[in-house]
Amino acid sequence: MTGKVLNCMPKNSIVYIYGALDGANMRDIPIINFIYKNATLAGLFLPTWMEEKGVLKLLPTIIKLRKLLLNQLKSEIAQECSL
Repeated sequence: MTGKVLNCMPKNSIVYIYGALDGANMRDIPIINFIYKNATLAGLFLPTWMEEKGVLKLLPTIIKLRKLLLNQLKSEIAQECSL
């Protein structure tokens, strides 16, 4: 999936990979994007990012996220199946 996203992104874009959630394999990411589009591939580990930001800088973001989780950020459940 990362390769497909990178192909659609404009020049000088940065793709952040969070853990191994997308199942990215370097064979799936065309190297040509890094040469001709000056693309960057970077890793993102949430605990490290949060530690670098600090609690005081993250507090407004956490408050905003909490409000969004209450009414806007939801998952649609298409079907429930019993075991």
